This record gives sequence, structure tokens and C-alpha cells, in this order.
Amino acid sequence: MARPTRFVRRMRHVLMVLGSGMGVAGFPGLPGMAGVAGVGVARGQCDPVQSAKLVGSDTGGDDRFGTQVAIHGDIAVIGAPWDKFDGVEMGSAYVFVRGPGGWVQEAKLVSPDPQPYEWFGRSVAVYGDTAAVGATKHDLAEDAEAGCVYVFVRSGGVWAHRATLIGGDEDCAYLGISVAMSGGTIVAGAQMSDPGNEGAAYIFEGADDAWTLRAKLQDTSGEELLWFGGAVATDGDTVVIGSTRREIGGIATGAAYIYGRVAGGWALRQTVWAPDGASMDEFGCGVAVSGDTVIVGARYDDNERGTDAGSVYVFRGAGGTWGLEAKLLDDESSNAHFGTSVAVEGDIAIVGSPWKSKGGTLKTGALRVFTRTGAAWPIGPRVYATDAATTDEFGCSAAMSGGVAVVGAWYDSHPPYSGDAGSAYVFDMNCDCVADLTGDGLVDFSDYLEFLNLYEAGDLSVDFNGDGIVDFADYLEFLNFYDAGC
Repeated sequence: MARPTRFVRRMRHVLMVLGSGMGVAGFPGLPGMAGVAGVGVARGQCDPVQSAKLVGSDTGGDDRFGTQVAIHGDIAVIGAPWDKFDGVEMGSAYVFVRGPGGWVQEAKLVSPDPQPYEWFGRSVAVYGDTAAVGATKHDLAEDAEAGCVYVFVRSGGVWAHRATLIGGDEDCAYLGISVAMSGGTIVAGAQMSDPGNEGAAYIFEGADDAWTLRAKLQDTSGEELLWFGGAVATDGDTVVIGSTRREIGGIATGAAYIYGRVAGGWALRQTVWAPDGASMDEFGCGVAVSGDTVIVGARYDDNERGTDAGSVYVFRGAGGTWGLEAKLLDDESSNAHFGTSVAVEGDIAIVGSPWKSKGGTLKTGALRVFTRTGAAWPIGPRVYATDAATTDEFGCSAAMSGGVAVVGAWYDSHPPYSGDAGSAYVFDMNCDCVADLTGDGLVDFSDYLEFLNLYEAGDLSVDFNGDGIVDFADYLEFLNFYDAGC
């Protein structure tokens, strides 16, 4: 293979002219080079290692700790919607923080207006020092099981209730069955809303104790029993809503709706579905979004891996249009329900299979990791809990932030409790930072120069698109990694 010496020499000349005195803050005039200093988001091949098992300080039998999980930075929130007070199910959520000694429980959140069987903790979200907890069956005045979302804010290590979010209309039902947060935006699903259980999702914007309802999102097809809002996700100016019963071509396969922020509100950008969907696949049971990537689970998809093996669909956005990039499958796993939970961060996706068996041990559950290379998503390592046991259903929920994943196992029975107390597991994803070619923990100008050296040598370590050739396409791919901070 001929070495691209002319290209490299020209690029070095450009850098000599443009790079004088600029350090790592930016490279003005050089398209695609944002110049990022510091450790970026982990990208590349992952080797997940379990670093902690989380249980509540007072977890009891049938609490279902781990039903839903959330993480942002060094804070994780775990829902336990069947937690009991004086023998009555009311629910709770536990906050854990990561410090020098690992993960420790910082708080237990409970409803400021507790009601029996309200499912407080059925959904959880966290961003910075703000947590949102859904109470799905909370009664409001004469609206039985309207549901609500409680907002808690941390100050000095203390979490206090700051706001209660409600749909505000008589058709709202099961608000808080799902919840997601990004910056000052909270999205809450209400999948049983409206007379025919069409479902809805409500978007709130604000901070601390001041939150305003900005939009009520609904399907406009006129169908009933859609369960729109059973799963929600948000990142920046994008919101994704799952609807597991939406009919496509007359078949209730499910769909996902992608919304974007516009002046004064939110607008539907696109509705996506599985091109090979079948009845009751439950496409939309789990949704996640990171930048221009949306992933959607279809846990009951029958495919070459088996009956109800499950699958995940990856959509990539460009110019306001979202196209199918890949369909992800696990190995031979009938009834694994692969896709029940999904999370994505950059080019890393994790997928839960709560009914996956480990050897002869049934329904231990498992997690599968995928890493995008170019437009391909090769299958990565499978992860089990280190103490996996029958019917734990590890993978019933999953979340990821900063290269750390939290995975729920809501039926885990562990000493001194039995009977589905539940737990959650923390994994350090240990993903390579592709753009940090010098290995110094920074993505900066020295990595760009190292890329040019490897490029000129035709070194396959910079064959970023995996086609076996080091060429201009790899240069463009490196710029994407560089601009993303890793």
C-alpha cells in the first residue's frame, strides 16, 4: 500500500501555519477540529468489570429494589417501588454516591405525600444534583391513579423534596411509569392516559422548585391502547417516546417517536419502527438516546435466535432524518427478552436480557455490550452478575454515564432477605479512548500529530472504519472521535 506522504506533508504544513500559539483550545480554520482538552467520553472496545453491588440499607423481601436505575456522574438512584412501610407497599428510591472508598448510600427518598400502593420509585432519573422519582399510581383529588413525579434536590449532601409534577388534565393516568432527565428538562410517561389508554408524555422544564409544563406529547393516529409513554429518554434537545402497541401496517408491533426542541415547544421529527416487525414484538419497550443515536428495544421479537429472543434497533440521525443503522441480536437465546433495557453513550450501547439463563441456571439475566465501529455494531462481551442466581432477572433495567453502567436485578434474593428484595450492580466499562493515541489521558494536539505519523506509516491501528485500508476515510473518522473528546 502506498504511503500517503503528500497528504500528510500538506496537513503538517497547514498545522504549522494555523497551529502557532493555539495550544489545545482550538484549531481555527481547520474544518472539523474542535480541539478538546481533557479526558473524553470512553469509546472503543470495552472490558466491563463489576465494581460494586448495591442494596438498600433496609431493603426487605419483595421490595423489588432495582426495578429502575439511573446514573449521572458520581450519583446513582435506584427505585424500589414495592418497599413497605408498616407492612403496606408504598415504594422508595435510594441514592448512592461514589467517593474515594467506592459507592455508598447517601439517602433514602420517600414520598412527601405517601399513599398505599402508589409505586413511588417505579421510575427514576438523575442529572447533577437533581433527582426525579415517579409515583405511578398516586391519586390526585378525584383522579385515581393519575400519577405524579417528585423532584428532589441535593444540597450539602442532603436531599430535599422541591417540586411535584402533575399532568394537570383529567385524562392523565399513570404519570411517572417512566421518567428521564437532561439538563433542565424532565420527560415523564403516562402510558394509560386518555379514555382508550392511548398514552401520553409530559415535558417539564425548569430547575430546583420552579418547573413548568411545556408540552403534552401524544400519538395522533387515533388508535387506542397504544401505551405511548411506557418508555422515555432524552438528551439535550431530543426526546424519544416508546409506544409498544402502535400498529404498523395493521400489526401492533410498536413504534418510537423522536421529538426535537423548537421555539416555544417540541415538535415530532420522525416516527420509527422495525421494518421486519411482527405482532406483539413490543418495539419501544426500552428507548435511549445519545447525540445523534437512538436505540430501541423489542424484547419479544421472534428471530433467528429464537422465540421471544428479542432485538434492538439502532437509528442514526442526520439532517433531521433518522435512518436504521443496525439491528442488534444476542446469540441463541430463546425467551431471553433481549432489549428489555437499553442504554447508550456515544458509540457504546448496553442491552439487558433479564430472562437469559447462565448455563443451567434459569433467568439469571445478562447484559450485552456493543461498540460502534464506523456504521457497524459488532457484538461485544456478555456480562453476568458475579453472584448470579435463578430468577434474579439481572438486566431488567440499565443506565450508563461516564463509562460506568448500573444494572438492576429486581428479583435478586440476598441475605439477610429473601423473596425478591432486589439489587443493582455497578460496572466500570473500561473502554478504550480511541482518539487518545499518545495514551496520556488527554485528547489534544499531540494526538493529532501522532495520528499523522501512524497514517503516514499505514499503521492499521488507525484503520478506524475497519475496512483494512488506512485512507482518507479513516482521517475523517479520527476527526469525529477527536471532536467528540475521545
